[in-house]
Amino acid sequence: MKAFLSHSSKDKDFVTRVFDQLGPLLSEYDAHTFDYTLNVSAIRDAISRSDVFVAFLSKNSISSSFVKEEYRQALESLGKGGLSSVLIFAIDDTSYSALPDWMREFNVVTRQSSPQACARRIQARLLEVDAAKGNSDTIYLGRDSDEAAVRKALTVPPAQIPLAVHIVGHHGIGRRTFVEKTFKKVLPRVFTSILPITIQKYDGEEELFRSLYAARTNSTKRETIESFDSFSSSSQDVKIAKISALIRDMNADGEFLMIIDDGGVYDEEGEYQPVFSDILAKNTDSKRPLLSVVQSRMMPAAKRMHHPRSFHHSLKHLDDDAVREILSFLFQEIEIDYTADDLTKLVEMLDGHPYNIRFCVEFALTYGIKSLLADPKYLMEWKRRRAGDFLDKMDFNEVEGDILALLTEYRHVSDEMVPTLVEREDVDTIESLRRLQDFCCIELREGYFFISPPIRDAVTKDARFERSLTWKKAVGSKICDIVSQYEDDDHLPLSIIESATIAAAQGTSAPAFISS
Repeated sequence: MKAFLSHSSKDKDFVTRVFDQLGPLLSEYDAHTFDYTLNVSAIRDAISRSDVFVAFLSKNSISSSFVKEEYRQALESLGKGGLSSVLIFAIDDTSYSALPDWMREFNVVTRQSSPQACARRIQARLLEVDAAKGNSDTIYLGRDSDEAAVRKALTVPPAQIPLAVHIVGHHGIGRRTFVEKTFKKVLPRVFTSILPITIQKYDGEEELFRSLYAARTNSTKRETIESFDSFSSSSQDVKIAKISALIRDMNADGEFLMIIDDGGVYDEEGEYQPVFSDILAKNTDSKRPLLSVVQSRMMPAAKRMHHPRSFHHSLKHLDDDAVREILSFLFQEIEIDYTADDLTKLVEMLDGHPYNIRFCVEFALTYGIKSLLADPKYLMEWKRRRAGDFLDKMDFNEVEGDILALLTEYRHVSDEMVPTLVEREDVDTIESLRRLQDFCCIELREGYFFISPPIRDAVTKDARFERSLTWKKAVGSKICDIVSQYEDDDHLPLSIIESATIAAAQGTSAPAFISS
């Protein structure tokens, strides 16, 4: 998963700063990753190792013979199915019309003067390409408890079988792989293949029909146009019937529909968009699941109650033991030597996220484990940027911001303490906590809230969750007051003791058990 950085040597200062943000594992850059001799062969080899071609458009690049050769090699690679995507950044006032004809067809040139912004956009595109390919870890150990939850949901009387199975979690956490592995494992005689389609925000009946039609029908251009025109002129009931027929035909042929939700399945309140609620209502006679939905937002519990034929399951990050096993097997596959201590340190850095595991393995293969442990800069930047893209798509109200700021400061806070510490109406706090959980930002375990590990580093760097020293001291005082109310013989959870210790360090009055 790499981006080829095509540029003129006269623009090297700018592109070097982009490369510094991405690192050698995510980018091909002549000064660092090409062969010693910069020639056509070196360019071809570097592009063959890349998934995304990035053109830095400038007055210098359009007159460079080397850049022209890179464009030619990129076109050849696109034609052969090597490169998956092209990004074009204009770093001066040069018009996109100066590009070759085939590049002008992309018709999207981003004017950008910030190397950091370029790097973020490149990494986001790499993640998009990776997700589209459906890549997953070469080793899949399974998620026993998650699979058990799906099995339980499916082993009910036919009239109660969920028609829609929602798998919710962070991008890259393994949702698509989980759906593919689980349904082929649980219903091997029913579903032999998985068909993924993506639903964007504002997509409706027409977009869904066209995606299903394209995936299911082999027709001429004229037949396709006639089908689309006929669909557009149909009534709402007929449209839903046509979509349902396509889905059920797939189902009968052993294909299971997997919808990648990019903001188009729910409305702002977390309720189904009409097309999906209508599909479920139209197919209540189905005795098997019709579709799965992979998404990063959980439908609110109050709304789930109105959809008994849908099942919703949150796919959490991998636990330390699973990460340790996967790393061990992957390192053995590529014959990388390591110690138990190396493995422990790496597990602590990876936050249970499969993308981070893959990054770690690729880095170790190229530079060795010791190099990663000695300088984890690229891994930290990768984690923050990946999770930062997730957070950037979300808006947070003031209460939600305070909760995330609180959990940034104290890591674990009991569910009983949160309303007191944020000083809001209980109903506002409870609603905000639920929303943060629905959007996979925080988790609740054994009575304690904490930021979801895959985004923890990004939250700490997000300016929206920074609070003043006065605010921090006020929270610290409240924590110390709460702890002081415990009697000498009371049992205090370790996390409360840790919170009180941090609060005391903020300069607030310390509880007796600390000050003594």
